Amino acid sequence: MAQPVNFPLLKKHLEEIVAEYNSAYLESDPVAFVHRYTDPLDQEVVAWIASAFAYGRVPQIFRTLEAILSQFSEHPHADLTKWQSRRWWQAFRNFSHRFSNSDDLLTLLFLIHTVIRKFDSVGNFFEICFGKSDGSARGLLTQVALELRATDFSDFGDRPRDKFWYLLPSPQNGSACKRWNMFLRWMLRPSDGVDLGLWDFLPPSQLILPLDTHTARLSRFLGLTRRKAASWQMAEEVTRALRKLDAHDPIKYDFALSRLGILKICPGAWDAIRCRTCQLYELCLA
Repeated sequence: MAQPVNFPLLKKHLEEIVAEYNSAYLESDPVAFVHRYTDPLDQEVVAWIASAFAYGRVPQIFRTLEAILSQFSEHPHADLTKWQSRRWWQAFRNFSHRFSNSDDLLTLLFLIHTVIRKFDSVGNFFEICFGKSDGSARGLLTQVALELRATDFSDFGDRPRDKFWYLLPSPQNGSACKRWNMFLRWMLRPSDGVDLGLWDFLPPSQLILPLDTHTARLSRFLGLTRRKAASWQMAEEVTRALRKLDAHDPIKYDFALSRLGILKICPGAWDAIRCRTCQLYELCLA
């Protein structure tokens, strides 16, 4: 039987880690690209693109985002207001990011264009989807996925290939929706130098942990879950545990915890020398 979590001690150490791994580490995360823009309309668009392609190794993610955003002006929202098939095809005809190709990127840009044309902004679209949902993060993302899948692609050409929808997952399919939850964190958590706090229709207390390889492993090490597979259920379970540390803002720990993995501070397996210097050593089940 796993030992019970010492939540007071865990909170103490996690607060220390949050204080250490703050906006000073912004450049180690895709959200850094969002901070290059000052207009909230542009930040929303860039955040959607950046979060969608935030899978794979960090250097590859950064190369991909540099390649995409270099083709935009200082105002990506304005660039996507009018659909310009020839321009985008010429710019991205050789695009590739792991198993996403140029067709997938163009499809994503067309969807963002469609959202902007219909709702004026990405934020308006998400708020309207929230109003149609059950008022939870799960309900919001489920509604977003339903709305996007119902898009009329007649002005674009072919329907998206099946692999495209990996960029826009849904909780209904059991996905942990790491990139969507990260996007929501960026938009809905209060501005702190990392997250931007652009939206306010969903309280931070209701956000779900953006569960990736690093946070899933650390959550198991800390006894916050016993699940092996990263899934929506695991993300909810870990989030419930984090609410015992901060009921109003449980996801504030995400950025700092992710740094432990991304920066290879946590070796991922027992290391007699490195593990003993970790702030979480006395709580880690590894």
